[in-house]
Order: sequence, then C-alpha cells, then structure tokens
Amino acid sequence: MALKNGKTQKISGRLDKSGCEDKSKRLGCFRGSSESDGDESVRTNKANSPREDTFRQNCEQGEGTSGKIMERLSLIEDAFISYVQGHQQQLQETLDESKIKEKNFLGIINRLKQDVYDFVSSDIDKNSQE
Repeated sequence: MALKNGKTQKISGRLDKSGCEDKSKRLGCFRGSSESDGDESVRTNKANSPREDTFRQNCEQGEGTSGKIMERLSLIEDAFISYVQGHQQQLQETLDESKIKEKNFLGIINRLKQDVYDFVSSDIDKNSQE
C-alpha cells in the first residue's frame, strides 16, 4: 500500500504488469506414470550398471564359495551357542544363589517361629503355675 494525497492507494503485483502467462501454464502439466510423450526413457547400460550383481555372474556353482559359506555359518553357530551357554550359566548361578538365600531365609523364619512358640508356651506355663 502506498499513500497518495493522504489516501491509501492499492499497488498491483508484478505479474500483472509483466505480460507473462499465468504461473500454472508456464510450469507445464502433470503426467501419470504410464503416459509417455513419445521420448524413450533413459536407462543405464545393464552391463555397466553399478547395481548389477557381478559376483553371481563370475562364480559358477560349486566353485569354492560353498565352503566359505559353510565356514562362516559354522562361525556364526559357534558364536551363538557360546553366547547362549554363557547366558544359561549365569542364569543357573543366579538360580542356585536364589535357592541358597531361600533356604537360609526359611531357616531363620523357622527358628523365629520356634522362639515365639517357646516364649508363648513358657508364658502359658508361668500363668498356669501361679
């Protein structure tokens, strides 16, 4: 907005004076993925493609890779079994420790029960003798 003689005056935007087509017409139109304008799409040469799996082309079956695969599989198996057995051993040690603590606790509770029983019995005996 600009002021002219103390009154506001509306200033038009740049596109109105530029003489250009509407923005949406200049950008073109959207085509669906199946439409084509007649040009062929550009694709890389498959032989030179970096994504191509050249390993499978260069190795014939039974050419020594199966031994390496079996070796790696054996290493993975050994590592996993070692991990699991170590974890099982820790669990077993924790279980054994828990059982010992339970046994000690029950022994203490049984002695306390016996002390309470003896105390109550001796108190009853004292009251009956008086």
